[in-house]
Amino acid sequence: MSNVDINIPAKCYAYMTQGSNENFLQMFLMLAAEILGLNVFYSEPKKWVEIG
Repeated sequence: MSNVDINIPAKCYAYMTQGSNENFLQMFLMLAAEILGLNVFYSEPKKWVEIG
């Protein structure tokens, strides 16, 4: 149960499953903008290609 829009946890999941420090930073910026209402910009989760 949550009091935030269902898209916010889904987007957090996308940031976390893609990993990387950049995605975690962008996730926190997204939370600051969408939940706290701060005037910060964030980018969508970056998808990393697996090598190997």
